[in-house]
Amino acid sequence: MGGRRKEAEPIPGADLLLAGHFVDRLVLGNLQADCTARTDRSGNKEPRRFLLSLGGAGAQEDLAVFILRQLLPYVKKGRAVIALNCGEHGETWRRIRFALTRHDSGAEKLLRVHSDWEETLSLFRDAPPDDFEGIHVWVHDGLVPAVFTTNLLIRWCDFLVTKPGELAFYPVPKINIKRLGAHEAWSAIRSAELGDGTPELSSPARIKKTLAAVMGQDDILRMMTSCIVNNYKSGIYNGAENIIRRLLKT
Repeated sequence: MGGRRKEAEPIPGADLLLAGHFVDRLVLGNLQADCTARTDRSGNKEPRRFLLSLGGAGAQEDLAVFILRQLLPYVKKGRAVIALNCGEHGETWRRIRFALTRHDSGAEKLLRVHSDWEETLSLFRDAPPDDFEGIHVWVHDGLVPAVFTTNLLIRWCDFLVTKPGELAFYPVPKINIKRLGAHEAWSAIRSAELGDGTPELSSPARIKKTLAAVMGQDDILRMMTSCIVNNYKSGIYNGAENIIRRLLKT
């Protein structure tokens, strides 16, 4: 690539591969079935399923509380179900719980907290569960359970609510909230271009309007789901598989 005093040379084309998005095999292998399930739930007017995944070392807890408060009235009416993955950030969850229940004391009875990894695996062993109600919260010790729980819940949810980091490239309908790092702006742009997520919602007001829109109508979910299926057929999400195939040929 050159040094400080040497003009950089381009990488030879033979050494470059446009692989695609790197997606967990669990998510990719069940993509079409999960998209069909989302469309069916929408047509049957079943409760809308939201996954809120906290990244960035548990950052954005104030924004998470805001989102939970916006969705709480729908949860109480049985129109929405929330899965909140706090990863390994137990203290973050304690602060979120305090803020949420202080805002609405009735929220406490809607909460169910999962912290046993074996229990989590058993819930999703055969297929994503269909009997969740209220607000389910996951807090695990260790990075692997914290991260893999999101992969399990992606299959379950209708919308993933997340900062536009790595998850912006996953094949799931996404509500992309405010970024943490400047580089994440491009992740949200890529998601919006592919039609599988919103542009970056940089303010609480925009988040509030978007949540109201996805709760009030079905066309956003149907559009994103259709784009995901078409992107999958084009091979956009097969980056990890393509890398392995290339390596096996060398």
